Amino acid sequence: MGSKKLFHIPVDQGGYGLQSGYLDPIPPFPAMLNATCIHIPVCFEDHIPGNKINQEIKNLEENLKSIKLPIYVSINGKASDEYVEKVIDLTKQYKAEMFRRPNTGYQWGGYFDVFTKHEFTYNWFATLEVDCRLNPKWFEIAWPTRHLHHIGMEPFKISAGLGLDSETHTRGGFHLCSRPLLQAIRNKFKCFTGSKGCDPTYDGIILGEIGFCTKIQAVGYPLNPIDGICWSTR
Repeated sequence: MGSKKLFHIPVDQGGYGLQSGYLDPIPPFPAMLNATCIHIPVCFEDHIPGNKINQEIKNLEENLKSIKLPIYVSINGKASDEYVEKVIDLTKQYKAEMFRRPNTGYQWGGYFDVFTKHEFTYNWFATLEVDCRLNPKWFEIAWPTRHLHHIGMEPFKISAGLGLDSETHTRGGFHLCSRPLLQAIRNKFKCFTGSKGCDPTYDGIILGEIGFCTKIQAVGYPLNPIDGICWSTR
């Protein structure tokens, strides 16, 4: 199982035969929705500009309102008391669970924490960056079936400018993975990423996006990028 090609994955290799990054419409599966959780990481940096904080809080509230799934919000690293209070208020209002952690592993560290704690609670685990909003219509057109173990956002076109092959990764904005896929990564690599620095490109993209996607392929699963999953405010 496991074609290296992103945009054309035969069904017998675990994909749905992607054409130009899109899936054919398939119906939603309520049973799967009930067995899925989403991790939303906030505050990757020690010092975040006020306008970015306001946008993140706005996005977080929109996601909490529109996503009808269990949501786990992680605050990674240091954050101002005002920022933390706003996140706490939102999580209480929308009955999400918030936890704080060091910034080790960035987004992927929080994703790993949620998976480790709730490994046998859910069948599907998603991670959604706070500067992206999940498109509610996506649930109607592209929910995974038993043939699909990974869904992610298409990579930025600027990846080529960084010397990165677009077929090696999908964006960090959104990833949805099955339990067996994440178990295989954990068993082989012990973590999703071990980045510990504070460089957004190296830790966030090279070790984060690229590293995580490389691990998916290394354990024998294909990447499945889909356009239109999220609205990004970057």
